[in-house]
Amino acid sequence: MIDLDATLRTWAGRICYGGLDLSSTRDFTAFALLSDRPDNPGVIDIFVRHWCPQSRLTADDNRYRAQYQVWAKEGWLTTTDGSAIDYNLIVQQVVDDSRIVRIESMNIDRLYQGAWMQMELEKYGVNVFPFIPGPKTYSVPMKIFEEKLLKWQLNHGGNPVLRFCADNVAVDIDKNENLSPNKAESQGRIDGIVSTVMALDRYIRAGGGAAVDWAAGIV
Repeated sequence: MIDLDATLRTWAGRICYGGLDLSSTRDFTAFALLSDRPDNPGVIDIFVRHWCPQSRLTADDNRYRAQYQVWAKEGWLTTTDGSAIDYNLIVQQVVDDSRIVRIESMNIDRLYQGAWMQMELEKYGVNVFPFIPGPKTYSVPMKIFEEKLLKWQLNHGGNPVLRFCADNVAVDIDKNENLSPNKAESQGRIDGIVSTVMALDRYIRAGGGAAVDWAAGIV
């Protein structure tokens, strides 16, 4: 069984960049942290937490409920009581994580309870930026994500929920070749990848790794 808290403690003191993708109260919520690997320049370590309501593990309309049950049992998926996500629990977890690693900055989805969560996190000194989903915000980090993936420069520690999200992703490409994930067309939940891309946006903007022109490729 994986202990995500213990895993993060091995990152103690590392500089990280975060992304929090909020879903409706019935689906996945995901929080990603990215950090340069100290012993291997160019490689980015990825740590992702996923949450869903306890009811999704047995819901008839969830065709992946057997997988959800396995992930919850193994410690990869955290459930909250009842049929809706407890956003207070999410806030507390991000704050707790910020006391282990140095979250330089993080993006948060402005949909759902994003504005409220941003204000709550800022009370604890977490540096939060609003993220408005769209081709203009997604394209550069998605292109860098693809580049890093092809170069085997992303390490997610064998997270099966994140792998599941990656397998589900459908990507939109507009006439200017800007990329963005399409949740509606994806086969299942993709929140873990979306939160990772959001975190990568903060990483790029802060000059993480090699210098990147954030505006490159955006039309």
